[in-house]
Amino acid sequence: MLNMTMLDGLTNKIINGIVYQDMMKKERNKHEVLGKAQFDTVLAVLDSLPEHIGVLDSSGVLVAANRSWLGHGGKNGGGAAERPEPGINYLRMLKKHSADNDKAGRLWKNIVSVLGGKRDRFTMEYPSHAGRDRKWFLLSVTPMKSGSQVTGAVISHTDITRRKLAELETKRFSLTDPMTGILNRKAGIESVHRQMKYCGRHGCSFTVCYIDLDNLKSVNDSFGHKEGDRVIITLVNLLRSALRESDVMCRLGGDEILLILQETTLEGSGTVMKRILDSVDARNERSSKPYRIELSYGLAEYNLGSGLTPDELLDIADRNMYKMKSAKKTGKGGNYLKRQQTTRPA
Repeated sequence: MLNMTMLDGLTNKIINGIVYQDMMKKERNKHEVLGKAQFDTVLAVLDSLPEHIGVLDSSGVLVAANRSWLGHGGKNGGGAAERPEPGINYLRMLKKHSADNDKAGRLWKNIVSVLGGKRDRFTMEYPSHAGRDRKWFLLSVTPMKSGSQVTGAVISHTDITRRKLAELETKRFSLTDPMTGILNRKAGIESVHRQMKYCGRHGCSFTVCYIDLDNLKSVNDSFGHKEGDRVIITLVNLLRSALRESDVMCRLGGDEILLILQETTLEGSGTVMKRILDSVDARNERSSKPYRIELSYGLAEYNLGSGLTPDELLDIADRNMYKMKSAKKTGKGGNYLKRQQTTRPA
């Protein structure tokens, strides 16, 4: 694949050849054009490139396009992904759709700047998805010059899908726990922070739930750490089946799981916790494993005006979780939900 410097050199030759050839028809004796054989050779080179290349004259009319451009066939309502036929005024098409298409408006303004000699070059990445077919392109606008005069511009669309997918995969690994596939601690804390901002704007509440397995050490000691990992994965799957689609789950570390129950009060979280505990009980009843999955949890509610930071909110939930563990060890019963601490610890 040609690099952009080489591509710019080719496109400069083409725009000068095409634009001058068009001008030659009007003023045949004033301009020298590429010989037909050389001109056809350069066009053949462009046709061999995978990049979608179109050539604009100084008024924004698409005067030529290579085979990749013409074969794209994508329609995008006049947006950045559109590949019009030669003869269409590309600038007018973009301007027409700029009111309801931000990328079209941005591209139109920058092409005008390039053609006016105010910009040396403009590039923009954009998605061009169709159903499940996900694609991304790098769009480049390069001015063509005769001496100091801008005679037109070359528009090129380079497929960067493989790079974007690799970037997304890298980002996914940076945000998720590799064993369970849910968010990791860093991403989970960021989600709490975003939810706080959302509640600040909309005046709502949300509740976090800090979950810890009670008997993981026993499972690890008796059956090995691989079996302990299976317990964590099983718990995550049980939690996922009990949560709403809007709820968020992350692994804080070890056997500690954090749930972010969006727009849910402490009282309202009781319904969610019942579903979770019922799901765990059902698993224990049908499982042939020689151990039960048992957990303790702590809740903490965030509401407008509480002034809590993400760390403080999680600390309250963590303290409440340990209260539940202690209550289990001492055999104390009662309605645990009502005894959850919801303010800063003294």
